Amino acid sequence: MILNRSVPNFRKDSNPFVVLDIGAGDLRLSLQIAMRAKMVYAVEVNPKVLGPALEKIGWDQPRNLVAICANALDIPFPKDITIDVAPNAPLPPF
Repeated sequence: MILNRSVPNFRKDSNPFVVLDIGAGDLRLSLQIAMRAKMVYAVEVNPKVLGPALEKIGWDQPRNLVAICANALDIPFPKDITIDVAPNAPLPPF
């Protein structure tokens, strides 16, 4: 899993990370991150991609995963946040 390679010490029980997944697509990576992060905000601009993903996840959506259908450029992010960029690789379908 890419998360293990890019953030090896990323564990939900010891890290209070709040993650912003820009271009979340079908939420595959966001779901994996939600298993370890305190909170995940998944932003996807295309409702034709996000909608079916949310329908497929249904009631199994983690409580710490918030899916937002919007352009990330239109979201006013706080000025005092710290940003880390994690490389992304193709994930298998879910």
